[in-house]
Amino acid sequence: MTEKTTKYKAILAHEQALAKTVALKLRAQRPQATWQLFVPFRFIAEFFSAKRDMQAFAEGFTFVRKIALDSARWMAGSEELQERTADMEIGIRKWLTSRDAYSDEMLEAQVSIAGLLLEHYSRLLEAEGDSYPALLRNAYQGRPAVHELWLRKLTEAENEADRALVSILGGDEELATEMQQKQAALYDLRTREIREVFA
Repeated sequence: MTEKTTKYKAILAHEQALAKTVALKLRAQRPQATWQLFVPFRFIAEFFSAKRDMQAFAEGFTFVRKIALDSARWMAGSEELQERTADMEIGIRKWLTSRDAYSDEMLEAQVSIAGLLLEHYSRLLEAEGDSYPALLRNAYQGRPAVHELWLRKLTEAENEADRALVSILGGDEELATEMQQKQAALYDLRTREIREVFA
């Protein structure tokens, strides 16, 4: 396995773990009737429902990240940036259309997320290290402020995508609340990660 492949796998594993953790946090915030946990059939049904929800969230959360990571992995330099960005846009457009979640605003937000991730992943793939924390620390040369600035931009783009999704689905207030909870969970996890990696 090449060094770049090792880094790629470490980054992808980190993103997948992040998605699952956020999904679990969101699921835990949903109100549950305590009595349901004592009925064996209901407990099993709830378990499989939670597993399906977590898997669906993780797939949706990591789709754009995987496109950006794949683009960063195969990009041979900044001269390919425009071509890779166009390829990512095509893939994202197809994905959004297949999920009945397409709008110009959503596409723009998702392409913005992909562009920010492409920049970030390119840095990580060029950094020294074989674990995600080592790659992150070395990519940002031990300067958490630079990484935090990038995270703020990413969060803004994610918020735009969330607003676009709520709009596409008719302005559902419950969904808007869940999107806010998702961003709060991401903020908590990312803040903890910065403290641990750059300490």
